[in-house]
Amino acid sequence: MSEARSLTALLEETRPKGASAWDLPPWGHVLGMGIYPLLIQLDSEYIPMGTAFCMSRLGIMATAMHNVREAFKHHPRGSRLLAKRHLEGNFDLGGVGLSVLHNSMRQRDRLTVNLWPLLGAVAAPPTDLVFAQSRIPAPFAFMPLPISLGVPRIGSKVLCVGYCDTKIDEGDGRLRLESPRKRGLDGWEDYYHHRLRVVEGSVTEVFLQGFAPSYASGACFAIDAPVDHGMSGGPAINEAGFVCGITWASGIAKEGTSLISLLYPAFLTSLPFGFDLQDGRFRFNSTQPMMHLIARGAIVTDGSERLVHFKPEENRWRIGPLVHRDDWKHVFDDGHGLEEKKPSAPEAGGAFRLRRRPDDSDSEPTEGS
Repeated sequence: MSEARSLTALLEETRPKGASAWDLPPWGHVLGMGIYPLLIQLDSEYIPMGTAFCMSRLGIMATAMHNVREAFKHHPRGSRLLAKRHLEGNFDLGGVGLSVLHNSMRQRDRLTVNLWPLLGAVAAPPTDLVFAQSRIPAPFAFMPLPISLGVPRIGSKVLCVGYCDTKIDEGDGRLRLESPRKRGLDGWEDYYHHRLRVVEGSVTEVFLQGFAPSYASGACFAIDAPVDHGMSGGPAINEAGFVCGITWASGIAKEGTSLISLLYPAFLTSLPFGFDLQDGRFRFNSTQPMMHLIARGAIVTDGSERLVHFKPEENRWRIGPLVHRDDWKHVFDDGHGLEEKKPSAPEAGGAFRLRRRPDDSDSEPTEGS
């Protein structure tokens, strides 16, 4: 719990009195070691894409799948990948060129900035979640964020954190690798500008099937505050200081609101990670289900995995959350259910189950919901 309390304190330390949205220091803040700008590499240039964050001491990164799909537009096989409604299982990000931008203050107040490439990745369809491994050099510290697989209470506060308003002084909004090489990775803050933004909102509804087929297509919840462009893929942090979701976008449900993808559908998803052996001469890569990594302490949680509900259904497991009785009337299958004011029906014990979609494949067993 100390990690979660510390995270909450870090977010609140620069909050003006009464503010519902505020900025953290853009460079050198400790959260720069755990929450990162996400960039795509095109030859020797980098373009800002969104936000990502670290969720495990094994270097496992998380972001929004729609950020990765945007990167596919620049990928040699991008048209084929974009044609798929859901990406199943592992896929390689090495050719996509996605990287996260890590920054921290070291001795003598010296800012260090590093681009860490994202490698193997796994999607968790039908959600907007994607998890990737990053090759983090041993000397550099990073900050895994603790997570929650529970559904936040209706009316509770959530803090969305991410990068926005990125501006690059040197040429058409693209970061050219030649410049940081000349400066020895120093002086980035002189020509690469961004805001590390925190937006607070209250939870208003939960959507078990996703809001709509093309918008937040997996389990998600809504908050009554708009997030800034660029914050998508960043963590949404509950009142206890745990990441309870990944920011999707604002203005989808209605003006002045945002949608946040929930984490519990990925509980059975196998996540990629790796580490170097013999001073980097060999690389060990592996994948293990999130549930195993949680059990072994490689992912820190609030214990809410005990609230995840499983039920076998034909050739797959169906997963749903336990929801407090007072919140049932705010839980819907999707945005259409909200419009018609038809809440989802809970099963015994207050557990909700994801229903089978008409376009779900019955051909192979799949992990997740």
